[in-house]
Amino acid sequence: MPKTLPRSAQIVIGSRGSACAHRRVGLRIRRVTISDLKLDPSNPRVHSEHQIRRLARSIEAFGFVQPVLIDETRQVVAGHGRIEAAKLLGLRDVPTICIRHLSETQLRALVIADNRLAEQSSWDEKMLGERLQVLLQEELDFDLEAIGFDLKEIDLLIEGSSASGEARRPARIASKSRTSVLVSRRGDVWLADEYRVYGGNPLERTSLSLLMNGNPYRIRSDRYRLCAYL
Repeated sequence: MPKTLPRSAQIVIGSRGSACAHRRVGLRIRRVTISDLKLDPSNPRVHSEHQIRRLARSIEAFGFVQPVLIDETRQVVAGHGRIEAAKLLGLRDVPTICIRHLSETQLRALVIADNRLAEQSSWDEKMLGERLQVLLQEELDFDLEAIGFDLKEIDLLIEGSSASGEARRPARIASKSRTSVLVSRRGDVWLADEYRVYGGNPLERTSLSLLMNGNPYRIRSDRYRLCAYL
């Protein structure tokens, strides 16, 4: 039997211009065992393995905060990708909302609307880059790629959000002496007590492998510095 969450998890919404106009629709969030859910074989939305892994990373970082929509027969209306991600993480059950106030035709339309309407929004890339920059300055306890962008994309967005090219470049230190001795170059690994310092591009996976000496890791990175943790 599915478990009903506390009343604080119950949602009541109103609708206008539809079959449920002028009445309140009570939506309850219930946890349902994944094996009891039925995936829609005619779902037109395709999820790649790469996207499933990204969804799983997001769920691992933030929790399962978007309930799966199901009908009264427990067939999935929206959330197929999140279910596959939950399986990848080894979850036994997921939060669901059962849609009872829509007809079968409306449910079929909702499957399309749930995916298509989200595609029609866009990013303010300047504001997005600024928000990413703020995140990079925080001590995060999760992998930043859990937000859905990889490090290369994050780097480009932060770079593009800067109004001036000079504002995003580190200050150049002019050498007054032409006889300075080069002590480090790209690819060098320095050992400082228990720390390892690698000089290279943090967006290249080989940099991470060399930095961590082949050990598993999690990372925190900004444009010019990469920190990895065991």
